[in-house]
Amino acid sequence: MMLNSWKFLREANTARVLCHVAESYGITFEQCLENTQLTKQDLYQENFEIQERNELQIIRNILNLISDEHPIALEAGLRHHTTTLGAWGFAILSSPNVREALLIAIRYLKLGAIFSDVALQEDGEFTHLNLFHHDLSADMQLFILERDIATIITLQNDILGAQLPFQIDLAMTKPCYANQIEGLTGYPIFYDKPQSRITIQSELLLTPLRQADDFTFMRYQKECEHVFRRRKSLGDYSKKIREFLLKNASQMPTIEDISKALAVNIRTIQRNLANEGITFHQLVKNLREDLADDLLLGTDLTIDQISERLGYAEVSVFSRAFKRCKGMPPAKYRKMMQQ
Repeated sequence: MMLNSWKFLREANTARVLCHVAESYGITFEQCLENTQLTKQDLYQENFEIQERNELQIIRNILNLISDEHPIALEAGLRHHTTTLGAWGFAILSSPNVREALLIAIRYLKLGAIFSDVALQEDGEFTHLNLFHHDLSADMQLFILERDIATIITLQNDILGAQLPFQIDLAMTKPCYANQIEGLTGYPIFYDKPQSRITIQSELLLTPLRQADDFTFMRYQKECEHVFRRRKSLGDYSKKIREFLLKNASQMPTIEDISKALAVNIRTIQRNLANEGITFHQLVKNLREDLADDLLLGTDLTIDQISERLGYAEVSVFSRAFKRCKGMPPAKYRKMMQQ
């Protein structure tokens, strides 16, 4: 099984982690975000999503400002925990065993923190988790692979509370900080190999997870599918408009507001969205549904507070809209999903 989804939107938390790690080396948020049109405030907004090209630009900015003697990619990956990765993280955490956790992680890969493409190769006694990178410069490839490897190690610790014995190979030249890697991650990394991959004994894939729960697993699997389909279906222009809406969700801009802010004719906005198979009304509706679900299940905000966050004039309007979508009022939905 392999997933390639270079065009997907990504959660902003991975970019925020990058900027925090860079700060420890004296690099400011502003320097990290140069040429991205993003602000520090954007990265702290709930449910904020960014284009993959912006995350790549952040990595490039950091690499341009820091010496290559520091294992900054590994440090960033070690900060990615299941509980900070939304539905994707909770689906992994509640999986029945290691194999199912890997399968769900790969199926919805770009909803999480991994940037590489990943393929699971089951080969008798051993199973390989092969990682593939895109057509980038060598330093960018190394950064992405090392961050992804460190992320996988951290997720393993979260779901098992221990480290399984496996071998890590990277098809990259050994960096000057190689002697620090085992101390940071608990594993040596073998460089200059023909394929970047993690190899594990196949029998260990049946290891049960500490927090396995069928109901929670199914719930977050459905949520992953919902978000995956929505992100996959959005065209570039739709993503741009959604990003603007997300930045201003508490006021929920009208199409007239967007027209003024972007200096684009309303009909042009409507035509460009129509070319991608969506209307402005649908875009707003879908965004509000996604945000409502996340805020109801992922925060302790009251129904009134959530209504305000989503830009509704009255809580009754929010409740009616939510009931049309889910078939029940928001308070009842929250109670049912948290049982």
